[in-house]
Amino acid sequence: MNAYSFSAGVVNGLMGGLLGLGGATVRAPGLAPPCSHVTAVLRIFAACLVVVAAWMCRAKSVPLEQLAGHLDVVLSLLAGGLAGIWWRFQQQHGWRALVAAVALLAVAQALHGATGVLAGALIGMVMGCDAAVGLLLAPAIILLYGLDIKVAGSLALMISLPMLLAGLVRVPLKETLAIVRAEPQFYAQGYGLITGAAIGTLLLDLLPSRILMAVLEALLVYAAFVNFGALFTKFLHKKS
Repeated sequence: MNAYSFSAGVVNGLMGGLLGLGGATVRAPGLAPPCSHVTAVLRIFAACLVVVAAWMCRAKSVPLEQLAGHLDVVLSLLAGGLAGIWWRFQQQHGWRALVAAVALLAVAQALHGATGVLAGALIGMVMGCDAAVGLLLAPAIILLYGLDIKVAGSLALMISLPMLLAGLVRVPLKETLAIVRAEPQFYAQGYGLITGAAIGTLLLDLLPSRILMAVLEALLVYAAFVNFGALFTKFLHKKS
């Protein structure tokens, strides 16, 4: 078993079990060349794995009965998120995609309220099923609905899974499974993701919400610097 991939999986799974993160923190280190199609598929597949594992592990700490009272939050953000993702994928079709996305948003707003739907749409447009799912969803839920970070994390996982699966719809299932089977190091990372999710859930019961908020805030600052650095580097590359 590849120790590096397993350790990376443990760290990412830990964030899933502890904070309810998934796609934004999951990467595929050492699995394939950066920015390749294979890496993109593995990243989304790994994100789906950690989201499912973390949500199941957190079910004892944040019971389903507690989450059931906030299904309106899930529906609002998910409706907007899926609309944003769909528009992102269909940009090549021009105004037709934009009109359809706006129509879907209008219906969702009428049913579940504008604020959460619009926030979900922005997240969906930004992520494109490849980044910033839970890392943006959890803070959005906390800020918009004033929920505790532990509840917000589990709700973010519920929303993340359908949004991530939308990213795999573009790729035939047979091709996705072939990519996963052809990458043996992914199994090491998969075991690490599940192990980390279990450890994160154990810590969830021990750490107070204020500590979890501090960790989430640190991750947001880190992600902001990383993304800004990537955009700045890309800008300089174009200039040269």
